[in-house]
Amino acid sequence: MTIAVAANIYKFVEKEIISFADFRDFIFTNTATLYIRKNPNFFKGTAVKKGVDNLLNQYYLPNPIEKSGRTL
Repeated sequence: MTIAVAANIYKFVEKEIISFADFRDFIFTNTATLYIRKNPNFFKGTAVKKGVDNLLNQYYLPNPIEKSGRTL
């Protein structure tokens, strides 16, 4: 996804058509979840590793395969 696409989608947040949480899920959470479900270390050594770690800590127990009551 290019920056131009993300910027255009963010206009929906500014117009209050979607929430910031919806925007974040569309841009980051859904994509990261797609990859970490198959391989929790997929983002190791990347610029987004810290954000992915925060995602794992928010939604997963210490074993990232065991979900914490929330369906991803």
